[in-house]
Amino acid sequence: MKIVKVPLNKVVGWKDNPKSIKQEDMERLIWQIKHLGVYKPLLVTRALKKDKIDADYIALGGNQRLKSFNELGFKEVHVSVVKADSQKKRIEYSLSDNDRVASYEMDMLKMQMEPFLDDFDLDMFNIDLGDLMDNHADDYLKEKQIKIRPYKKVHILLSILPEKLIEIQDQLQIIKDNPSIEYKQSEN
Repeated sequence: MKIVKVPLNKVVGWKDNPKSIKQEDMERLIWQIKHLGVYKPLLVTRALKKDKIDADYIALGGNQRLKSFNELGFKEVHVSVVKADSQKKRIEYSLSDNDRVASYEMDMLKMQMEPFLDDFDLDMFNIDLGDLMDNHADDYLKEKQIKIRPYKKVHILLSILPEKLIEIQDQLQIIKDNPSIEYKQSEN
């Protein structure tokens, strides 16, 4: 294995890649690349004649990052070149690259993150924070309110006893004041 820098147009996504990405996750990945930079090379193998492609390398790991790099207009990218001249070997590398063999030690993660929770946009990281967020959830939700993404339209029906309406009046006012939210109230 060796790590080299190559022109991005010499790398193509693996046509047999079994992973896909939702648009919202792609947007999150692009944000991470813009915010943190590129810190991990793509895992590639040299293209073989039997692949019948117009590129030097096939990405076995990092196919979604490859899409992001193209979207962001990258010209060059670091790649880690491995020898995978059979479909079985390509699958093994792909599985290994995406294997999450470790899990978070929640107590340690909590100690590390707690002082910075207000500074993190946790929507931009798809990780299970378990109890860490349970302990911080009330403050987080109060501060962040409801985050509505511009590419979704969500319909929410609330049924509230009239005598309880006063208890949530402030939250309802926030919803009413938001020009991007359609608010309708009815009686039954």
